[in-house]
This record gives sequence, structure tokens and C-alpha cells, in this order.
Amino acid sequence: MFALRYGFAHRHTRRFSFTIASITPSIPPSIPHHPPTPSRPLFIQPLHTQPPSSAQLEAAAHFACLSGLAYKSDLELTTQLTRKRLHLVAAGETTFTRWFVAEGTLPSHEDSTTDSTTKTAPPTRALLLRGVDWRGARATGSTTTLWQSLSRCWPVPLLPTLTRPPEALLCHAGVADMAQALWEDVGGYCSGPHGVVYAGYGFAKDCCVCL
Repeated sequence: MFALRYGFAHRHTRRFSFTIASITPSIPPSIPHHPPTPSRPLFIQPLHTQPPSSAQLEAAAHFACLSGLAYKSDLELTTQLTRKRLHLVAAGETTFTRWFVAEGTLPSHEDSTTDSTTKTAPPTRALLLRGVDWRGARATGSTTTLWQSLSRCWPVPLLPTLTRPPEALLCHAGVADMAQALWEDVGGYCSGPHGVVYAGYGFAKDCCVCL
């Protein structure tokens, strides 16, 4: 599944409701344990029932294409961005993924029917990630560490010092740690006058959500 998230609230953000009654995950005792039951859904009902607009779908497809450039070499990445009238702000690698920041004219998620008084300027900066970089993990000798991080799937509080109650946001423990490590590299680029687009595929979408 491809995830496209903006650095600020959007009307088309969705959550889906489902219930699992037979699974009781093992989580640290410090976190209140509320096992799901048939009468207790894991997530709230969809916030919006309207399907995505053509502009939203077009923007998502555009950023999906851009995020795929994270798999390219540095030279090809720069060349492809130039062809798309974007320029490379920064790029880097961690032991588990590769990322880059592009800047320029990016598509808007708002279509022509949006009220002009509520329209926002399109973003001009995007942080794009690739999926799990197993090749990079092998090169750095961190494959075992990556496997261990991905297997730590119990939920832990995300940013507990900024939420009330502290466990209001729960996240996959391993992904939370990797997202925090990634933030140390990319945090300085995650700001812009009109917001920042976060885009990635597979594991990268989880990091996008956390960021």
C-alpha cells in the first residue's frame, strides 16, 4: 500500500474500522492493555465517506512515481528530478532505507471545484523514501538488527510527552525507533511555507505516518 501524507491536516485522510476478537498481542506492562472485542473496534469509523477526487488521485500517482526514484543512483536521481523541473535539496541513507528531499512545483491535491476562498497553495517540498533497503543493510552488516527491529511489533506510545493521555498514539515499536532515527537525519528538511509532502512505499509509508 502506498501512503501519501502531508505535513498538515487534510480532508481526505481516512481511517478504517475493523475488529479482531481472537488476537491478544503481548505488550509491555506499562501500557494499558485493552484487548479488542467484537464490541470494541480497533479503529474509529472513517472520518470522511467521500471517495478521493481525481486531483487527489493524480497527486498520489505523481508522488508514487517520485518516491520510486529513491531506488535510483545519485546521478540518475538528479537527472530525473531535473526533467521533472525539481531540484535535489538533500539525500541520504540509513541502515534501513534511502531518502531524498526534492523541491519545486508539486501537484496540488485540490481540484478545480474547490472553493477559491478555502484553497491552499500547493506544497513546494517533498520528502520521499524507498522501502526497506536490504541491500544497504547487508552492506553495513545490520541485516540482523533490521530483522529484529521489524519483529518488535508490539505497540508502544509514540511521542508520549506530547500527547494526553501519554498512550493516545500507539505505534509498532521497531518502526517507532527507526522513524526516530530517520528524523535525526531529515528533521531539518521537514518544513516549508506551504507544508511538506511525505511519500513512500511499503515500509516507507509507515515511516511517513510516524514522521
